[in-house]
Amino acid sequence: MEICLAFFHTIYREQLAKDVDRAATAVQASSARVILVFAWYADVEAFLLELVRRNVTDRLFLASEIWSTSGHLLSNPQLYTISKGTLGVALRSAHIPGFDAHLRQLHPALYPKDALLKALWENIFSCSLQKNSSTGFQKSLSPCSGTESLKGMNRQFTDTSSLRVTYNVYLAVYAAARAMHSLLNCKTQNNSNPERKPQCSSLDSITPAQLLQHIEQVHFTTQLGEEFYFQDGGIPPVYDLVNWQRAPDGSLQYVTIGKVEGNQLIMNESAIIWPGDSGKVPVSVCTAECPPGTRKAIKKGLPVCCFDCLPCTDGEISNITGYFSFLIHMNKT
Repeated sequence: MEICLAFFHTIYREQLAKDVDRAATAVQASSARVILVFAWYADVEAFLLELVRRNVTDRLFLASEIWSTSGHLLSNPQLYTISKGTLGVALRSAHIPGFDAHLRQLHPALYPKDALLKALWENIFSCSLQKNSSTGFQKSLSPCSGTESLKGMNRQFTDTSSLRVTYNVYLAVYAAARAMHSLLNCKTQNNSNPERKPQCSSLDSITPAQLLQHIEQVHFTTQLGEEFYFQDGGIPPVYDLVNWQRAPDGSLQYVTIGKVEGNQLIMNESAIIWPGDSGKVPVSVCTAECPPGTRKAIKKGLPVCCFDCLPCTDGEISNITGYFSFLIHMNKT
């Protein structure tokens, strides 16, 4: 499959308004209907709102993982029309066994030295854990009763149904723990090459280089049956594929429609909602194929997918769609 980029623009935070205007102008002027966007979600919002202002609403956006599951964008009513049908890659999500139960049993009384938990508690329950409140914010709060609980609470903080960053942090900690265990329990071979870096260590003399060696050798299966290992210094890519669709209440939600595992792409195309009213896969080309009777003429300074279609002159033939040259037709007398 060949992919050609009709245009490319960089958006700088320092001149966001100017760059967003230039990018929106390029999108509006181009016949390309699929727009790939790598940007921070706040910058994406500014870009999409500019397209809404220009009434450019018939494009399919491909989202990078930084904004493909952004609750901020999904909850903006101004973006419901323009971003419906967006396709994106997202960090894989998974259930962490025991995490929900652990989360809901958290209580400041159990972890009195946890400052973050105290701050979270006061924010969620709008009460103060300080006996003598010193700040203006805490003075305005009633004292916590001690009976507050996260059990049964339905808040963003307690939602463990789609853990993405959290799950990847969980895997990273698990890998580091496995590597640490291997490092502290291995035995140095007597015939090992002295020039090689030490493979084993004691708890009081661990170096980052030693730990890294063992992390690179980590290979385990999670409680969910997922195999985890490193390949050529990195982790084989595992991503979810998501599609932005209308929820019953008219808002937007992302729906998982496939995944990428290594070099394998698994996608349920029938579950995809495409932008626009036709429900069809959008065709995105810089220039449509030249019809018979014309030939392609590459435009200087533009990608090869952007070209002019020049008509045949007398004595020339082009009977193939998308042809680059003419055949010379000789009349016999």
